[in-house]
Order: sequence, then C-alpha cells, then structure tokens
Amino acid sequence: MLVASAKRMKQMELDMRLVFGIKRGTPQFLTHVCQEAIPKTKLYRLLKDFVVYSGVADGVIVCPKGMIADEESFPIKSSDEAGWVHDTLYRKDGVVFHVNGYVKMPQLSRRKADAVFDEISKLDNVSNWFSWTKWLVVRVLGYNSWHKLNMLDDLETVKKVLG
Repeated sequence: MLVASAKRMKQMELDMRLVFGIKRGTPQFLTHVCQEAIPKTKLYRLLKDFVVYSGVADGVIVCPKGMIADEESFPIKSSDEAGWVHDTLYRKDGVVFHVNGYVKMPQLSRRKADAVFDEISKLDNVSNWFSWTKWLVVRVLGYNSWHKLNMLDDLETVKKVLG
C-alpha cells in the first residue's frame, strides 16, 4: 500500500515546493489532520493524507488516508499531529520523502523518529517541558511498538498491537 502514498506524494511534490514555500530546516504543517473516531475503540482513521515537513528528518512525511492509529499514546493528549507523524514513522513502511524531488529517503532510526515527535509537538505549540516529557516517555517505552505494524494495516491488526 506504500505505492499509493508514493503516487500521491509525487503528485503533491511540486505543489509543496511552489505553494507551501518549504524552508529547509523549518518544520511546518503542509495539510491539516482530518480524522474520524472509530466507534467502540480508542483508535482513529485518517480521512485525508496528512503531510508535514520535518527539519529534523529534512524531508516530507505523509501520513496516508486510511491509516488507523491511536493519535498520541501519551495519557494527556496535546498534539494529534505529533501523534500521527510519530505513528507513521514507527510503522515498518513509514518513509520520509526528500523535498527537492520524488526520492524516498532511508527509513529513520527510532531515535530520529522520536526527535521528529518532539519537533512536531513544539510546532503544535506544546510547551518545551511537556514536549520533552513526552519525548522521554517514547524513548523509554516506544520499543514496544517499533515496527510492529504496516502503514495501512486493518482495524483488527491495529487493535491487537495498540490495544
């Protein structure tokens, strides 16, 4: 299913550079989160691609339409956007695309994915201390969900892993 996201990314790449005016090194939301709660679960499904530029990753991250996740696993929710990006990067097939062209970059390490989580939390106006606290929790506990899911796994598979 990564191919679907890659095709959408190729279509959007020129628009992102021209319309959004990406400044390398400066994180920015390129689209907004559009999600729906899945009844009788603590999970959500993206209704549209959610796209972010990360200065830490120096690339564009696409959270694809149809992806199911728990937003932020942290008990106190503060940034849906950071949760979606982090869940995307924790998937086996989570990728970052180079902003200067349609090039899939090597998958980020868990450490770098956690740094992107911190970056996007701050971009979403989460305070430095709270963002650092969330970063510390994912550094300590995140290994439990690292590479356990694929990007577009079905609801039952996601429920088994995320609960």
